[in-house]
Amino acid sequence: MPRIESSSIKKISSLIPYIILIIIVILFIINQIYIAHYIYNIYSSKPWRNAYVSDEIYYVSTARNFLVKIFSLRSIRVYNNYFYFTIFFKDAPEEDVIVNLIKKYDIDLLDTTYSRSYVVTIVAVMDNTNKTFYKYYGGANAIYIRSCYIENIDKFISDLELMNYSVIDVIPGWAYPDKAGINNYFNLEHPPLGKYLIALSILVLGDNPIAWRIPSLVATIIIFVLSYFICVEVLRDMIGYRLSKWVSLLSPIILYFDSSLRTVGVLAMLDPYVALFTIIGVYFFVKNSSRSNDLVKKFSWVLAGLSKFSGLFIVPADVIDKAVFGSYSLKDRFKVLLRELFIYVILFTILLIVFSLPLITYIGFNEWLRQSIIDAFKWHTKTKHALTSGPPTTSPIDWLFGWNAFPLWYDPQTGRHVKCVGLPPIYLASFILNLLFAPIILKLEKPRRIWLSFYSIWFMYMVLYIIGNRSLYSFYIIQFSPLLVIQFIVCISILFKTVTETRNNKQLISSGLS
Repeated sequence: MPRIESSSIKKISSLIPYIILIIIVILFIINQIYIAHYIYNIYSSKPWRNAYVSDEIYYVSTARNFLVKIFSLRSIRVYNNYFYFTIFFKDAPEEDVIVNLIKKYDIDLLDTTYSRSYVVTIVAVMDNTNKTFYKYYGGANAIYIRSCYIENIDKFISDLELMNYSVIDVIPGWAYPDKAGINNYFNLEHPPLGKYLIALSILVLGDNPIAWRIPSLVATIIIFVLSYFICVEVLRDMIGYRLSKWVSLLSPIILYFDSSLRTVGVLAMLDPYVALFTIIGVYFFVKNSSRSNDLVKKFSWVLAGLSKFSGLFIVPADVIDKAVFGSYSLKDRFKVLLRELFIYVILFTILLIVFSLPLITYIGFNEWLRQSIIDAFKWHTKTKHALTSGPPTTSPIDWLFGWNAFPLWYDPQTGRHVKCVGLPPIYLASFILNLLFAPIILKLEKPRRIWLSFYSIWFMYMVLYIIGNRSLYSFYIIQFSPLLVIQFIVCISILFKTVTETRNNKQLISSGLS
């Protein structure tokens, strides 16, 4: 009986860290949902078109354009049995014309306050042929309406066209933001995967702010949980599996207070997906080496790159770990380097083309290549706007100190903008400690891989900054903030272990002398 009771107690005690983890995760989920709901309440009281927060105006609009223009959806559910449409005009009709027609067809007019725009047509000679470009200025020539009957919308449009008002687009779903040309925007400077995930959420859950943001919420929850298990995996060979489960609880506890997960992590932006696929890849990176783990890691990091090109910034970590720290001759190291780079290039190229096929079919391969690859490369390697205008820009060094943090939304309760600062004291301490402990960390396989993962991402951003892109933003930190937290815990564990071993050695020496 005593043995059975002892065994039961051990089993129960081994579950306690997981029980604590579940409690922390539940608190985190509640907090994320509360923040998302709070943001929704702030912006739902404004005109429909103002419900977008920060760069959601680009990514959500692109996702909707994918559904309507590329996948030919005629109707998108918003909330209920109504049909909602944003109607874009070449020249918007007078309001009294709109009012008379909506009364005729029992249509609700939800927004006529778009700021209007004008279009300049530019004809340029390229490759010995005339190319036509359209430059949009001002806001959108649009109105936002709804009706219980889609037939009434069709009749409304027909009457407008009979009155010689040129209707450019009739797009279902939530109201578009007041941006000129937004109905034709595909965000081609970034790969399409992140927008597909937002579009999928709209398709399944409806076109409304809550649905836009659910994939990001799910992504941050997975990041939060995986960070714990990555920390356990890294520490288990250093301090033992049982103790690592307890010490690793510091990871979710610290991340709970990291503002990157609580700001950009609750918005329909691309960075939560970059962070998600990055951290999934890191989990398999630190697991015991196997072909299956290596394949999943590569695939995951390529998916990060298919969300934003910066998702590939972690790839050098894998290449360096194999080519530099692997047991190869000098000649073989070079072969390994080329092999790994080749695998990533081929895998990324194939998947990029596969995921871009709908876009390629819609705009043509040459146009896709020009905008998504050539122009995107130019766009990413230069400053996007004058540094004296636009949102505050940062360097990778600023991220460690929390300087010039990006304001994501305005909180009327506090009278301040909510900024993506992260957790600067932890970031800076982790950065410094990891440089100091590098000689120890680089000798240990799993801690080394976490070390390489962070510094690979951070260094690549630094390279991007040096070669000319000075318009980096603080919300990029969500990609590596969990890695910095894990590294901080690893360094503290190394320090504690070193101090403990030194003390034990002194006691052994003292007892031996006595």
